[in-house]
Amino acid sequence: MKISRIIIYSLAICFVVFLAIFMIGIHLASTRPLPSPIQEYLNDHILAELYFEDQGAWGAYVALEISGLDESDEETISIRAEDCKPMLDSIVGKDVYISYRDFPSKNNNLQLHEVLLGEALLRQDSLKYTYHFSNYKSTN
Repeated sequence: MKISRIIIYSLAICFVVFLAIFMIGIHLASTRPLPSPIQEYLNDHILAELYFEDQGAWGAYVALEISGLDESDEETISIRAEDCKPMLDSIVGKDVYISYRDFPSKNNNLQLHEVLLGEALLRQDSLKYTYHFSNYKSTN
């Protein structure tokens, strides 16, 4: 009887300690500051920012956050950036033009599946904006 109480109390203490560590981890992850944007784009109606995220051995990507100045039409996508960084050229209406220099592809007009990552790749049909990716090759 006494041993079973000790075991139950020990398990309860371990659970409380685990829960506390878990909650601290959640808090630290949610308060992580965003990196500085590598590019910002602003016109009369839209604010867009590119954030570079280096994931070490997993490569790198750029997060593109687009929002209307009235907080409407918000969308965030992740695009490839391990070989070269993209540049946001312009936004005209719902069309977003992004270019790469020397992207590792033979195509000059890149397809969505070549550059999109994560959720954006999986839900291409439900994206709020139409993305156009171009690849400019250096002449050597």
